[in-house]
Amino acid sequence: MRCTWACLLIGASLVGCAGVGASGAASSYDASRESYDGEGAVAPVAPGYPSPAPAGGPQYAERPPAAPPVSEEAGSPTATDAVDISGQLLIYTANLGMSVYRVDEVRTGVIEAIRALGGVMTLETATQVTMRVPAQRFTEALEQVEALGDVVSRYVQAQDVGEEFRDLTIRIETLEAMRARVARLLEQAPNVEAALAVEQHLERITLDLERLKGRQRYLASQVSFSTITVTFAERQVEDIARGPFELPIDWLRQIGLTNLMRLR
Repeated sequence: MRCTWACLLIGASLVGCAGVGASGAASSYDASRESYDGEGAVAPVAPGYPSPAPAGGPQYAERPPAAPPVSEEAGSPTATDAVDISGQLLIYTANLGMSVYRVDEVRTGVIEAIRALGGVMTLETATQVTMRVPAQRFTEALEQVEALGDVVSRYVQAQDVGEEFRDLTIRIETLEAMRARVARLLEQAPNVEAALAVEQHLERITLDLERLKGRQRYLASQVSFSTITVTFAERQVEDIARGPFELPIDWLRQIGLTNLMRLR
């Protein structure tokens, strides 16, 4: 009997390795993280552009939107339901550097424009704001934000995560089926020793399954809502109290060049 149970557990372990070991990224992903540092990270603004260093640190005003949670109950919404997996799954990100005269006013205008499109502000500092907007309104949001100042740097990226998302879906289904089989083995355990061995294997399967689901929920959230980060640089108001420009050479002034330069 013990030999039979050992063979069953070894077979289940091999299935689990095939289902989960296909990608090392899923096993190392921490579902509790709010952000994911991968190849699709937004590139920084141009070198030399001022980085935010506000007094008191950043202010988090709103909770970023997230995909519907995964539920074990049949018919409940899942991360897969939040996006259409039949086509491309793109994560849109944008990083803008803007030169403006009044940073506070423009920053407020940017946040209001994003909120009007159904987005939220996730991070605000003295010189930077990060927002999330529904993906279908990403282009419209960029146009409205860029109209509020002079854009001095612009970085827009679309990262296709469709293959990873579909791979996660398959592996999650495989692990769920395997967990159901191991749960049935637990009900049929002939003694406490066999039950404990099956429970340990069931816990490992559940842990791997929740990691995959956490990664899938993150991707679904990033696909559904695009991220826009705007960094502001204050432009100094021109000093017009100095009077008109005077040519240092008399003969240039005599031929009327000064009058031509005063024309608007």
